[in-house]
Parts: sequence; structure tokens; C-alpha cells
Amino acid sequence: MAGRFSKSEWDKIEAELLKKPDDYGLPDGGREESVVLGSFNIRKLSRFTSREREQKFMARFCARCDLIAIQEVQDNLDGLRYLKQCVDERVSGGGEYDLVVSDVTGKTPGE
Repeated sequence: MAGRFSKSEWDKIEAELLKKPDDYGLPDGGREESVVLGSFNIRKLSRFTSREREQKFMARFCARCDLIAIQEVQDNLDGLRYLKQCVDERVSGGGEYDLVVSDVTGKTPGE
């Protein structure tokens, strides 16, 4: 498994994305004539305490979507709630997003 990006690598990634968001497929957002959907399969989103930079990076994308689906949140919703908070901070009318969470699913639900 690859290691995490360093602070300087994150700074470079974010600067590049800020300069040319269209080159990296970042949706426009705010388009009235269409709906922008995002879907993520995130391994163990509940473990967010050491991944604040990654969460904020993901929030940048999510804030441009109308509907976001996230799989494998696990049973601890703290990471999902933090992501929502980060998205709300990026959207001018904060509080535009809400959460809908399904029951635990998988091979052995509840474990």
C-alpha cells in the first residue's frame, strides 16, 4: 500500500486543482439544467481523525455535486458527519446538504 502524501505534496495537488479544476474532471456545480452525482466507495470512512486533509480534499469535489453516495462508511458515522461539515463550509448557503444513512449491510450485518 502506498504511503500518504506529505504536506508539501498536498499543497502542490491543491494548488494545481485550484488553477485547473476542469482539467481534472471537477464538476462545475451550481448548474440548474443538470444534476451532478458523485459516488465513492471509501474503505473505513469512520477513521477520519488523522485524515483531515483528505476529507477536505474530498469535500471540494462533493460541494460541486447535487447528490453524493458513499459506501463502506462503517458503523461509526463521525467521518461522514465531518465530511458533511466540510462540504457545508465550502457551500455558500451552508446547510444545503443532509444525510440519509442505510442500515448496516454486508456479509454479516451488525459486525
